[in-house]
Amino acid sequence: KGLEFFVVFCPFMMNSSKLNNKNNFIFHNEKSEPVYVLDGEKVEYSITMAEKEALAENLRLLYVALTRAKSLCYLFWGNIKDSETSAPAYLFHGFDSAETFFAHAQNIKKMNDEDILSGLQTISAKHSSFIETVELKEASEEFFYLNDENKLKEHLFSGTIDKTWRLSSFSSLVFEKPYEVESSDYDADTLRVNQKIFPEKEQQGIFSFPAGTKAGIFFHDILENIDFTEKDEGIIRLFIRKKLDEYGFELSWEEVVYGSIRNVLDTPLSDGKQMFTFSDITSDKRLNELEFHFPIKKFSLAKAESYDSYKAKGVMKGFIDLIFEHNGKFYIVDWKSNLLGYALESYSQEEIKKTMMEKNYHIQYLIYSVALHRYLSLSVKNYSYETHFGGVFYIFLRGICRESKGETGVFFDKPDKKIIDGIE
Repeated sequence: KGLEFFVVFCPFMMNSSKLNNKNNFIFHNEKSEPVYVLDGEKVEYSITMAEKEALAENLRLLYVALTRAKSLCYLFWGNIKDSETSAPAYLFHGFDSAETFFAHAQNIKKMNDEDILSGLQTISAKHSSFIETVELKEASEEFFYLNDENKLKEHLFSGTIDKTWRLSSFSSLVFEKPYEVESSDYDADTLRVNQKIFPEKEQQGIFSFPAGTKAGIFFHDILENIDFTEKDEGIIRLFIRKKLDEYGFELSWEEVVYGSIRNVLDTPLSDGKQMFTFSDITSDKRLNELEFHFPIKKFSLAKAESYDSYKAKGVMKGFIDLIFEHNGKFYIVDWKSNLLGYALESYSQEEIKKTMMEKNYHIQYLIYSVALHRYLSLSVKNYSYETHFGGVFYIFLRGICRESKGETGVFFDKPDKKIIDGIE
């Protein structure tokens, strides 16, 4: 639908509107609710409704087919098997209701070619400027034979294809592989190789919670769906138990997970100008899992100091875990469940910055920043980057502790506007 062609042929618009299987079908009632029927023979009303719905769909498809042509449209019609309840039968024989149409379908089936042709000629005579009725000619017995003089040859493509234009994402840039379907950002939870962070004894608390992609999805799911301002501990615990069961984790993890979520919600956050917590953010100030696409003329970012390491042009795609607004500023949040170590020291500012560079997260949040910057420039009146763009928080969930007052597990940055503007 939506495409147009100069000439359109519609040879197969004769689909029957009758049910093939009256023992197992679906129709929609007056409230547009789907109704599943397992024995329609016992409920004649359901058969009637399903066939009326099928006729309506066939008429819709006929309309779409007939309106694709810019110059000329050929529609084939005649006394064809099982076509008496098709969309053209309803259209060409002057019925004003589906009930009347189905009641007289057998009369249409009995019509001969002369009667059908006469009816079509009556219609075309009323609209002779637009419609013409012609009889389908017998197939010609002339055949086209290939020989050396008229041998078909392919046209050779002499143009050039710009292979640098593509659909890109953070993953396709960093891992240097062709674009794959980009999904929400869930961490693999791989342990960074650092001898200092391996445990000397069995760990307790959030450091002992299973690592892996499933754990990342689990925490993302909770943080996406809970109310950050919820004061009732029982409601949050009930939701955590539900998710533990849903993801196949032991319910004995409830206390650990609740403590972790509580730490995340209550840990002070700072953008350098104001302090707040996630528990200050109401649901109407949040936008979860924002999927984005934005065009790029050139994209050139650095793996370290060289800004020539990552290049792309075309369209950039991705998902942002959370965008929230606080006091007129908009912030990006990315939840990271990576296991960096078994003590808070492994989530210090120094260790987190190392991880950000090793995992190329600085590339990721620059992409996110450009996406949000462009989004806000279209949706916020009198938008300016300096006034409205708050910055980016990367929250390493296993390193968040209220007592550390944001010194562990939290990474914050507000990219220089020159860098954002440099990505066209």
